[in-house]
Amino acid sequence: MDNVDTEETLDHYLRLIRDDRSARTALMVAPRLAALQQGSPPDPHAELRFALLGSGTLDQLRDCLAVGCYRDGWRPRIHLSGFDQYAQEMLVPASALYRFDPQVLILAVHPRQLFPVLHEYPFEITVSEREMAIEAGLDTVRQLLTAFRRQSQAVVILHNMVQPQHPALGIADWRDPFGQRAIFNEINMRMARLARDEFLGVHILDADAVQARCGKSRATDVRLWLAARLPWSETMLQELTTEHMRYLGAAFGRARKCLVLDLDGTLWGGVVGEDGVEGLKLGADAPGNAYVMFQREILRLWNRGVLLAICSKNDPDQAMAAFRHPAMVLRESHFAAQRINWEPKPSNLRQIAAELDIGLDSMVFLDDNPVERAAVRAALPQVLCPDLPTDPAYYRQALVELSAFDTLAVTEEDLRRNAAYTARTHRRRLEADNSDGSVESYLSKLETRVEITAASAGVLPRLAQLTQKTNQFNLTTRRYTETEIRALQSDGAIVSALRVVDRFGDNGIVGLAIAVARSHDTWELDVLLLSCRVIGRDVESGLLSHVASAVRARGGARIQGWFLPTERNGPARDCYARHGFRLHTATTDGGELWEIGLETNPITVPSWIEMEDAAVVA
Repeated sequence: MDNVDTEETLDHYLRLIRDDRSARTALMVAPRLAALQQGSPPDPHAELRFALLGSGTLDQLRDCLAVGCYRDGWRPRIHLSGFDQYAQEMLVPASALYRFDPQVLILAVHPRQLFPVLHEYPFEITVSEREMAIEAGLDTVRQLLTAFRRQSQAVVILHNMVQPQHPALGIADWRDPFGQRAIFNEINMRMARLARDEFLGVHILDADAVQARCGKSRATDVRLWLAARLPWSETMLQELTTEHMRYLGAAFGRARKCLVLDLDGTLWGGVVGEDGVEGLKLGADAPGNAYVMFQREILRLWNRGVLLAICSKNDPDQAMAAFRHPAMVLRESHFAAQRINWEPKPSNLRQIAAELDIGLDSMVFLDDNPVERAAVRAALPQVLCPDLPTDPAYYRQALVELSAFDTLAVTEEDLRRNAAYTARTHRRRLEADNSDGSVESYLSKLETRVEITAASAGVLPRLAQLTQKTNQFNLTTRRYTETEIRALQSDGAIVSALRVVDRFGDNGIVGLAIAVARSHDTWELDVLLLSCRVIGRDVESGLLSHVASAVRARGGARIQGWFLPTERNGPARDCYARHGFRLHTATTDGGELWEIGLETNPITVPSWIEMEDAAVVA
């Protein structure tokens, strides 16, 4: 099959799995996609390597996850352990698992393997012995994860323990002071604490909750379990695949940060220009209570740091009047940007992205009108534009099930994001009111203070988030997880976090530099990035000055740094030239290696920036 035929066949299968998300279709298509991948050139930007380990026969989950990866734009490479070989693979340093070098490890072990007595019949042992059995099983998990962390910095997705569907004591389970349901609740709480407190980059997938959503009576096909040790039914495989894809998307920078909303028929029932504010369907009774419930869920996203914007074909004054309706949950102040006019919605979405300084691929657009959705999809494929149900009673459910805003951790900067955009509005007013018009005068009036510290465990989630999501001022666009950043730091790299505070508020952690030693006197800036919210304020000078001091303190004499061009990092192109670096090497694909000697070329910080620089040797 030639390349044209391969691409056409692949496109056919991709359309099929986007239209039909059933496990049955996934199991049919997966081997065909794998065969096509073998005949296609590798794509390092789309490749995702994950290992699947656990108890039982996991082939079907592997195939469903592979199809999920294709659907979401990845080209998966998968390592599947032998039947019940998870311990051998994780504990032996020379195992096939470590030769495969996964980016993600999925560990799905049945409770019978880790907690056999507690799963079968715990009532022949005392309560204290049950406690000991819990600790013994969790210690096994701890040993496995510790061994894995010695060899790999991959993201770990660890299934928690599913409660037995039918407790051994039946409906009397609650009468026992430590019955099976209580035991497994305790196991899962302690497992979550273990992952959170003892390991970086280990994330709990709540398999018990997934089975509960699916219906535990439907989660396993007992015939398949008895015949082939297949742990999950097709219905459960579909639910479990969806849950895994939420984690994978969050781990590798697929989370979006802005929800753009239509108004009429979306935030409220009716058309405000025709029905008036009093005639809108919005309130305690159906169908208006469906819109109230939907707005409450949107408000929860706003509280998590998701930006909200309006894109509506409407009269602005009439639309804004609707926000004074007594049943409205959302208020005008919740929205970081508004485009309420009669212009085409793709054009308005571009303007919103420009105003908020985010990429179109950071946006989700919700509109009840299928014609408007189709127009946006055709003009702006980067914008996620999911269908809304025809019945508003299901709007909230559709939003809850949308994985676009999932993150593996909610950082301080996430929670502060909406306040940060409000502060940015004040900065823009200050810039507009700047009497002499000079950039230096405006920046001086901002009263900017930068705080630079060595990365601590508390900021690693934010630093990993920055590497995954920052595209404009990012000189190399290298992506790292929390564990990979910590590993670099443990190996001697200088990992510096930048916080920016000004007269309008705290911007949070908005910059990162990672410098690694290449020789006894030469260090390379592996990562240098700034969040878009502080571009143009020269705070990178403070970060570079800090790195230069840290390198000198460790005996270094020069710093090198690559600029690797992408479609979006043009704002960072002249960073090294502006700070006294000289061009050392240029490659045919546009890459540039810059270098500065630290003895004769000090990196200065503008006078309008106040530095609070922690000890440079850390």
